[in-house]
This record gives sequence, C-alpha cells and structure tokens, in this order.
Amino acid sequence: LCESTIDTVAMIDEETYVTGGDSGALSLWSIHKKKPVFIHHVAHGIHPRLETEEEQGAFIVRPRWITALAAVPLTDLFFSASSDGFIRMWRMRSGKTPGFDLVNVVPVAGFVNGLSVRELSPAGDILATKKDLILAAAVGQEPRLGRWAKEKARNVVKIFQLPATLKAAPANI
Repeated sequence: LCESTIDTVAMIDEETYVTGGDSGALSLWSIHKKKPVFIHHVAHGIHPRLETEEEQGAFIVRPRWITALAAVPLTDLFFSASSDGFIRMWRMRSGKTPGFDLVNVVPVAGFVNGLSVRELSPAGDILATKKDLILAAAVGQEPRLGRWAKEKARNVVKIFQLPATLKAAPANI
C-alpha cells in the first residue's frame, strides 16, 4: 500500500505530529526527520471485498482511509476516524521506541468527516489532574470531499463525554 494523499494532520506536541490519508495508515512524524518515524498500516481495517467488472473473480482490496484526526492538547492522546464504525483513541508510547498504541474505541455510524477534542475540568477546577474528555464528531452519510460512497447514517454532530478513567482502559475490539 502506498500513500498518495495525506488528508488530515494533528499536532501531538511542538516536535511531533500524526497524519492520515487514503492508504489507511497513521504516520507519526518528527520535525527532525524527512520520513515518518512510525507507521501503523491499515489502522481502520479494509473495505469489504468488491469484485471488479473487468475481470470476473478478481477482487480489489482497499483500506479504509483516515478521514479525521484530533489530538488532546498537551497530552499523548489522539483520535482517528474513518467509515468503519469506530473512532479510535491512541496513546503515544513512552521511552525510546517511537509509536503509539490503541487505547479504546468509540462506536459511531457513518463517515466521520471532522473531529475535535478538549479536556473538561470538573466543576471549573482548572488545576485538576483527572479531566473528562469532550469529543465532537461531524458525521455524515458521505465523505466530505465527494459522493463516491454512502453509509446509512444521519448528517449530525455527535458529542461524547469520555470519563477520565477511560483514558487508561485497555482496548476491547
């Protein structure tokens, strides 16, 4: 699988950012390198197999492209989205090995065309260490840049409040 376009970018910190595109890969970049330091291929799975019209019995396998990314400001958490029915929550690895690991998933039906995430301080206490996350997702029936696919969903903005305890929960897929 080769990357032909990068569709979305999210900044993790001043030196690190993550990208997603039509190859379905999440790529971790550093400002000190010209190439990604870590790539997670097929992060949101593949589309169902489609038989081509030209050749009977030939199948095209396409990964689900990454349609939206959002990072929690000044943390090691970020979210990625596609049309696979889930928004995925990732955590940066600590230590010398660059990369990230899947932490949790949030179910959502349709094409996620935009993501935004913020921390919510409990009762206005801005110094609290345990903060819930507010995740907003722009969900549509079609991709934001075309009408080549359609999902059974409504065009809505979905708001999720994720508890602070969810940040450390293991992935259940």
